[in-house]
Amino acid sequence: MYLDPRYPVAHSVVIPPGNKFIEIEVDTLDNIASELGFDKPDFIKMNIEGAEIEALEGAKQVLKSVKKIVLDAHHIRDGKPTYPLVCQFLEAKGFKTRIVEGTVYAWKK
Repeated sequence: MYLDPRYPVAHSVVIPPGNKFIEIEVDTLDNIASELGFDKPDFIKMNIEGAEIEALEGAKQVLKSVKKIVLDAHHIRDGKPTYPLVCQFLEAKGFKTRIVEGTVYAWKK
């Protein structure tokens, strides 16, 4: 995880704001939900500083039961905002999406 010395809540696994980093252990939402016996949530809220696609890719089973998602996706990766990729990913999974100031709202009917 890259550390942001100016704003500690902005540490990120994909956006290096400086040279300092630490190694962290991560897991997928599917694994965490399964281990906790909470494998069919109906709502997800994420603010994970640019790693939205990686998190969603690790939530394939969870996304089958989720009805609503709110996801901050205003971060810049490779010179582009992340919200178009997030919307494309979620729409391919059957969600409708709406973007408000970089926040993605997604839902299934």
